[in-house]
Amino acid sequence: MEEYAEQDQPLAVIVNPSQNEFNSVRTRTNFRAETDELFAENRCLLPAYRVHADTTRAHIDQCVAHYGRSIVLIYSSPSLGASDLRQLADSNQVIFHVVQDGRMSVEQVALLPTDKVIDVRDHFEKLARNADYHGSELFTDRHKAVGRSVRGIGDYTITGRVLELGGGPAAAVAIHASFEHPRTGDIWMEHFVSDDTDQAVGDVASKFLQAASKLVDAVDERPTEFGEDNALDCFRTHVEDQTFPGLAKNKEFQIEHHVMVMLRAVSS
Repeated sequence: MEEYAEQDQPLAVIVNPSQNEFNSVRTRTNFRAETDELFAENRCLLPAYRVHADTTRAHIDQCVAHYGRSIVLIYSSPSLGASDLRQLADSNQVIFHVVQDGRMSVEQVALLPTDKVIDVRDHFEKLARNADYHGSELFTDRHKAVGRSVRGIGDYTITGRVLELGGGPAAAVAIHASFEHPRTGDIWMEHFVSDDTDQAVGDVASKFLQAASKLVDAVDERPTEFGEDNALDCFRTHVEDQTFPGLAKNKEFQIEHHVMVMLRAVSS
């Protein structure tokens, strides 16, 4: 948050998180207390409030009153009635309505102003093992709706919406790289998996280089589909130098590349 504030870049931050370390009232209360000053001093930081089945209009009004400014609403199975949704749709205090994973009824979404709706969906087909990924598959064409039926879109990049912390030794290393289909303009995901897929064969560093080499070869063959960005440059450098940045950096590069592909797609 502080880095975004320093650069005066907009960032929506969920003020009522509920997963992992935020699954208790105490941690959520502490988080709000710790971030209140940042929100007050930096207008680029946008308070985002999760609206779920237990959320009432009073809860939302309390949030607006607490921050004294416009907020973002994130809908995840809301039970609000039509009257409340109409009033929120007309409210200048709500600058974006984020629909999470289609967890609103068609009737509810129809009440929201399309010029404020952000459609967030999980398009990543997550498999149990890295070794099971192969080839390419459609990721999304939702970017084509931007400016028409929605104001913007979002996704969970190459991680999927289910947050997984930690994990055991990798039997196979996979790199998931987004690209623009040359014929349709849709966004596809290609999976590059190491040749060695057995935990007892090879080491993680060599498996990373096997997968990364396949990615670099594909980028060289189809540069207009994958584009150019810092993440692809990092993969190339590691292949050329035969170095291993670690699995965390491998995932970071994939996320960065995906974000760049999607930014190009929505701005074209």
